[in-house]
Amino acid sequence: MEFVLPKKVRDFFYDRLIKNQVEKFISINKNNISKKSFCPILINSFNSYLSRFLIEEIFKIITPGEKNITSNIENKLNSNKNISFNVKISKNHIEISPGEYGINDRTIVSEYINEVSSMNNIVNGNKKNIIVWNIDKIGNIAFESLHNIIKTNEDTANFICVTQSLNKIDRSIFGSVTLLNIENPDRNFYLDFFREFNDDFKIQDNSVDEILDNIKLGYIEYNFNSFLKNIGIFYNFNLDKTDNFENSFIKFIEILYLKITTKNRISDTFIEEIRNLLYDLYVYHFSYEDIINLFIDFCSNDDSIKEENKLKILDMACYFNLTSGKGNKQIIHLEAFLYNFINIYFYGDLVNNFGKKIDKKPLVIEKVKKLRKTKA
Repeated sequence: MEFVLPKKVRDFFYDRLIKNQVEKFISINKNNISKKSFCPILINSFNSYLSRFLIEEIFKIITPGEKNITSNIENKLNSNKNISFNVKISKNHIEISPGEYGINDRTIVSEYINEVSSMNNIVNGNKKNIIVWNIDKIGNIAFESLHNIIKTNEDTANFICVTQSLNKIDRSIFGSVTLLNIENPDRNFYLDFFREFNDDFKIQDNSVDEILDNIKLGYIEYNFNSFLKNIGIFYNFNLDKTDNFENSFIKFIEILYLKITTKNRISDTFIEEIRNLLYDLYVYHFSYEDIINLFIDFCSNDDSIKEENKLKILDMACYFNLTSGKGNKQIIHLEAFLYNFINIYFYGDLVNNFGKKIDKKPLVIEKVKKLRKTKA
């Protein structure tokens, strides 16, 4: 199960936003691609979905015909077992975001990234492919260490670094990497998109200006993240015309809901699978509210759930909605909600992050009270 935009839409994005950078990558590495080697790359993009899109296209060139099946692995450092961090790996690559771990980023970079990049892939003998996300969010010491590792281990590792803000990183790294810059689309991009897909998205002509106003940040710039959410959530794809639009956001959440509620046994592997799916959505910048509102809709219409358990689920949705607004990692609160949803659905109990039953009822805010009145 994978959330993807329709192929027609991806092709449009590729031609308008990604193609030039792919051609630049090929041009500067044409003598090394056959050896599965390329110079260190720095991708600058305002949107993590487009960064991943470009990375996927690079891997199609480096490892043609191979699909990178990834899994999340929790690691601990040999020198400090108290520092744990997540790494996404496949047989062809390793990706990590050290900036998520505060001051520990310097140790993760100097020990883990240095170690894994210092030797070739033992399976195929090729250079390791290392993706380092959000280097604009790591501290100065970690950044300097990463820069030195890129230069030192260039013979054993292909590096792809990703940033959302060039202004926040030390310019010294520009001498060691090739910049692939995905530019923020202008108004013409969006107008061309709506002309191309007007029939598929069933968008009224007089609604285009309203959509553009909703995603506009200023006089010139537009918010591509809001645009993705608009075409993925607020407009239904015309499923009668093409099955390319089958993987819409709403359809994806419906499948995820059914995947959870029809499971015979909840294992640690299954929980990890759900986490991976949530992080796929996180890449597309779908918020807690985007996902949770659909879960509540499906839950409210699910006759297999007892009314008392529906109320517990609504309580938890509002509780984690409140907590998600207090931090910058909504994905953590979403994981916690789904973990509790699974336990309520199957066992009727509320649990905390350690699997212990919660005796005290979570906070019920006005939204739940209104929902109760509506159901009554």
